[in-house]
Amino acid sequence: MRNFLFLPFFLIFHFVSHSNISMIDSLYLTQSLNSRNQFQDNFYDGLNKKAIGNYNEAIRAFHGCLELIPENPTVLFLIGDLYLKDKSYELAEKNLKKSISLDPNNFWFKEKLYRMYIEKGDFNQAIKILKSLTHKSIDFKNELVDLYFKTGDFDLALGMIEILDNKYGYSQFRDRIKIDICNNASICKESLEKKESRETSIKSNEASAEHFLKSGDLEKAIEFYQKDIEDSPINIKSVINLSDLYLKTERYRIAFEFTKRQLDFFPTLIELYFVNGTALYKLNKIAQSIEILENGLDYVFEEDSIAFNYYHLLAKLYKVTNNITKANSLIDKVNSLK
Repeated sequence: MRNFLFLPFFLIFHFVSHSNISMIDSLYLTQSLNSRNQFQDNFYDGLNKKAIGNYNEAIRAFHGCLELIPENPTVLFLIGDLYLKDKSYELAEKNLKKSISLDPNNFWFKEKLYRMYIEKGDFNQAIKILKSLTHKSIDFKNELVDLYFKTGDFDLALGMIEILDNKYGYSQFRDRIKIDICNNASICKESLEKKESRETSIKSNEASAEHFLKSGDLEKAIEFYQKDIEDSPINIKSVINLSDLYLKTERYRIAFEFTKRQLDFFPTLIELYFVNGTALYKLNKIAQSIEILENGLDYVFEEDSIAFNYYHLLAKLYKVTNNITKANSLIDKVNSLK
């Protein structure tokens, strides 16, 4: 068995996000050789018991691992998964949540918890988790539409269908949900009336905001953009303009908190990452600023007008932290956009 010393360690890494590998590496390697061997024996035993469907014994073996490394996120995840297979939802939730708290950026951990909430029919909790996964694929976005429908949030469902159709084109899946909503004439009528009323209010607020923005009255512009977003939370233009105004008026804390909330709804909107990162920089939270800007890099396209400022800010931050290699790489990108 000792010839396969690396295998449990590999399996641990398989489910752990890159940001937490060093933490797990430290926890594992600081154990004595005897403890590591015992950990591996327990881990193998747990995997073997799980493979043959002996879930109780598998859980017992994995708990043996936790006695040696109490806060191992992968082991907690495996225990949560086993409880889920046994329909012990409360214990599954407890262990899965603990694994996420230790490795908050782990996609697999979050998806498992999300699937557990779906299985037990707790759609409201499922929505909370799913919002952090929608940037991964269009399928997750469609699932969010479906959950809004199932929880009776028809306005949110229809609003999101409109956004997704505009961005990705027609979808038979979303169209079926729209038809199901509109098969109830009263719902459709009520939704249409709300939409028409909201659109009238939105146009008025947005026009007023833009008027005051052009005239230089930033406080009034902020006031009307806030009203506009209250009436239409999915008005991307107003969200971007308001977040930018918070920066211009040096409301850095408000800018950070506002964009952090909005990223739950618009996880691919690069302007929000930029404002969030800039606000953190102004608040002297350099490491956090770098982290959020790095998270947004996947959504930066060089043809975007914001790309130049985005790369420039990130290069500046890496220079502050003496990461010259990263800084120079980003400066090259900046120069290529001039």
